[in-house]
Amino acid sequence: MHIKCPHCGNEMDVSLHGKKSSLVVCVCGRCKSPLITMEGEVFELDREEFHTLRKKLTRVVDALRESAEMHHDIFPLLNKVREAAAASELEALQSAPHPEPPSAEKNTKTDKISQEDLDNLRIDLETCKDVSDFIDRL
Repeated sequence: MHIKCPHCGNEMDVSLHGKKSSLVVCVCGRCKSPLITMEGEVFELDREEFHTLRKKLTRVVDALRESAEMHHDIFPLLNKVREAAAASELEALQSAPHPEPPSAEKNTKTDKISQEDLDNLRIDLETCKDVSDFIDRL
């Protein structure tokens, strides 16, 4: 992406990794003016607009960071719950009069988190009001 600062005329070539965005907020490398690029056009932001955007972005980044930390903490917990469920299922099978040996498919399913489990977890996360609500659902 090529950006020319409307304030000082500095030209920059910027490469971004990830998904394409139609809106990019950055700072000029030379004069430090806050810039916004939208649909190929470059505009200078005034300092107040920039600080307002930065505050909003900080809240979003904090929420994403908390979500990532929560995911990091939840997966080991999910594995422990699955192991406990598998152990109690095995115990119930062993105490039954004619136990059936667990199938290989069943063992594989309890050892790994499936895509369906991840999708259900994401749905639960999206429908919860806050972290406490999510933990209560677990």
